[in-house]
Amino acid sequence: MPQLEPVTAIYARQSRTSRTSYCSCDAQIRICWDLASELSYKVRDVYSDEGESSESLDCPQLTRLLAAIDAGEVKRLTVYSIDRLTRRLFHLQELLERLNRNEVELLVVTDPRFG
Repeated sequence: MPQLEPVTAIYARQSRTSRTSYCSCDAQIRICWDLASELSYKVRDVYSDEGESSESLDCPQLTRLLAAIDAGEVKRLTVYSIDRLTRRLFHLQELLERLNRNEVELLVVTDPRFG
């Protein structure tokens, strides 16, 4: 039986409107998609929280993503930068532990140490 490729998802978040296009959710998604394509990963799901603060993990699409991770539906997560997940160290630790517990690979475009 052939081994299935891990399900790849992209997560993007932008807390406020900016005049710079590189930080928009659309730009983050495009850059993550390009990395996934370069690595021959097939992206199945995209989660995007536009206008959501990084002060809390209570963002609608992040909540949906974490539920999919806990259900085993996502095994690879791509983000533009680590601060798109959260800017709080405590929350980052919690998220990284959760990804590890669910055996989810994290790819961070701007930081090659992840992935």
